[in-house]
Amino acid sequence: MKQSKIVKIIGKIFNYIATATLSLIVVLLVFIFITERTGAKVPTLGPYQMYIVLSDSMVPTFHAGDIVIIKNASAKDLKINDIITFVASGTKDTLVTHRIVGFEKTDNSLQYTTKGDNNSTKDGTVVKPDALKGKYLFNVPILGYFFVFLQKHPIIIMFAFLAIGLIFGINMIVSSLKEKKKIKEPLSKELSLESQTLLESKKIIL
Repeated sequence: MKQSKIVKIIGKIFNYIATATLSLIVVLLVFIFITERTGAKVPTLGPYQMYIVLSDSMVPTFHAGDIVIIKNASAKDLKINDIITFVASGTKDTLVTHRIVGFEKTDNSLQYTTKGDNNSTKDGTVVKPDALKGKYLFNVPILGYFFVFLQKHPIIIMFAFLAIGLIFGINMIVSSLKEKKKIKEPLSKELSLESQTLLESKKIIL
């Protein structure tokens, strides 16, 4: 009995992990699909954007190869210790995701000083509001490499959707059959008890 319970618990844990992983992959695939359809350079879903980390400047918060999810934010709503993604000064599209460690007030706006958690010095230039891309929400370890692979092989997206749908479908069918079996077992026991009772009552009458 104890072994069967342990197996059931392990099975449930595995099922939860598999479901969470598949759900995450679905989200990534949705990002990729929208990017391909809209022609956007950055995977975007509403106010959310997804970037792949290319360096270890923010270790241990996140590492190269991780995916970071950011949300559109206004410069006035940011505070010290927030992590932001911005266009590096002097470039057109080089993005940096670093932590705010200070700010300066100007006549028209705020300018932020940033630093990588793994860097010994602050960034050399301040971040102006027009360079801000968004505020960091969370990261997904390692999956950046997976995302790059999918971008290079878009045909795999279709097969991945089919595989995920198939897995979820099989999982739902198996769960449904198990529930039906659980319902049938007590009913069959009740019927057998009733039949036994009837037989006994007939014997008494005879």
